[in-house]
Amino acid sequence: MKKLLFILIIFAYHNFCEAQSAGHISAERKSSIGKVTFVSTSAITSYYVDGYVQVSGASRFTFPVGDNGRFRPFAVSADGTLGAYYGANPNVAVTSNPKGGNYGPLPLGAPFPTSQKEAAVKVISTKEYWDINGSTKTRITLTWDSQSGIAQLLNNGNLTKLYIVGWDGKKWVKIASTYDATSILGGQSSHSSGSITTNLLIVPNTYNVYTFGADPASTAAAPALATTSFSGSANNQRIKLEWNTDSITAIKYTVEKSTDSTSWEQVASVAAVNSVSSRYFAEDLNPAKGKNFYRLKTTFPEGTVTRKPIFVKFGRVEEVSISIYPNPASDRVFVQGANFERVRRIVIQDLTGKTWIDAKSADRGIDVRLLSSGIYILSMENLDGIINSKKLIINK
Repeated sequence: MKKLLFILIIFAYHNFCEAQSAGHISAERKSSIGKVTFVSTSAITSYYVDGYVQVSGASRFTFPVGDNGRFRPFAVSADGTLGAYYGANPNVAVTSNPKGGNYGPLPLGAPFPTSQKEAAVKVISTKEYWDINGSTKTRITLTWDSQSGIAQLLNNGNLTKLYIVGWDGKKWVKIASTYDATSILGGQSSHSSGSITTNLLIVPNTYNVYTFGADPASTAAAPALATTSFSGSANNQRIKLEWNTDSITAIKYTVEKSTDSTSWEQVASVAAVNSVSSRYFAEDLNPAKGKNFYRLKTTFPEGTVTRKPIFVKFGRVEEVSISIYPNPASDRVFVQGANFERVRRIVIQDLTGKTWIDAKSADRGIDVRLLSSGIYILSMENLDGIINSKKLIINK
């Protein structure tokens, strides 16, 4: 086995060494996280830690972090900074667990919807993000590689239109930053590889997570939306979809479906008639019980336009009345009346809508010791898409 040249000091053995390979070692990412600690003068190689790394010392340090087979370091100059890389879509915030399967949404507060952003932010990366923690001001440097999709994010525009964004608990915020002419990865920064650094010193704890934002290069105007309506309804053991159009230039219509409004598959493709007013139909012969989302794509010679998805409920749904105890709580809460084999997720949010806990089940209770005193909403969603919410009071 190759020697891990970059490891000088290792602390925090609790939940640390979960897995090891010739290219990386893995540390627990969820509660009671494992971490590898380096002195800030450490020299590193392309080996990386799949998990959290902490630095001891205030010299500029490049954190050897990675995830899902990707070495994706970041750099700071602040003693005690702790951070990890997530090679995952922030809208879902789910990454693989080296022990098998996937973690739930991480870190605390996940997911981080890219649709929720301040007006100054045009587009946000859906490829990756970093969890960087610390109370000492520092400049933060993020890196990208060919899998980061920077060219697509910029629409092949100039790197000067790339910047760092941070999630402030409710939305993505633009952070003044400049790409590094010479990347901390070595060589000149380009669309396929490079680094970018904040212009000012910031406290890492200011934002939950960080990723890339961009002002993409302008493109030709998209064709006008071709459909005047799009609807769906359950009919026996299938779902009937219908849309009207007034387009005379469309090439075809494509219907796609999803059960989570994230992953899509094609249901039907229909050639356009292109009359002044046309009516189209399609059927989903194998709908899922509960939630079914459908979206309609119209293909023109100039490109494709996608309507916002519609939602159709199908099949028997299970109405469940739940209760939670103890309430008020300070340590652990339990949910009564739920069939946990049919629970998709349980979420605890504060009254601002910020998610603090996102669990797949609660058959052994939910640990709420990290929550501050106050009023929260506990929501349980079952496999049929039914959401049942209860008020939860935390009293420390």
